[in-house]
Amino acid sequence: MNYRIRVAGIMLDAANRLLLAHEHTPDSQEEFWTLPGGGQESQDKSVFEALRREFLEETGLEVETEGRLLYFREFIESSRHRHHLELAFLISRFTGELSATTIEDVTNPQQLERHTRWFHAHELVNLPVYPTYLKDRFWDDILSGSVETRYLGVEFEQERLP
Repeated sequence: MNYRIRVAGIMLDAANRLLLAHEHTPDSQEEFWTLPGGGQESQDKSVFEALRREFLEETGLEVETEGRLLYFREFIESSRHRHHLELAFLISRFTGELSATTIEDVTNPQQLERHTRWFHAHELVNLPVYPTYLKDRFWDDILSGSVETRYLGVEFEQERLP
């Protein structure tokens, strides 16, 4: 089993819309929405540096975080023998213009097409969104103003598929 740290950013705009990335893998036809982010690489000096790099690569935005960890979770991709630890930080500021990307996955050579979009809470109800926390409890936490770091548990690959 390989282990991977995935960093993600939770970013809300002035209208309380959440930025999500649409992922579509043409070979498997799997499609879902998730937080922008990606794996920490050897050149990244910290998870925050990885987060800034991944956001710029995936969205075209330069971001800043104050280090507020909103959730962490684990998910297992059995088909790739990979155990992920995902850390999701609140993005405090951003600059730039949103852009679409196409990423080649080095460990599994196929194209991963991504684009981003802002969502209101009600728009997520019938969409495949991971983690599912972003569809319900997240909004309750944000609106109550008492957001504490949550451990969301472990998901296995078959549970992630739409």
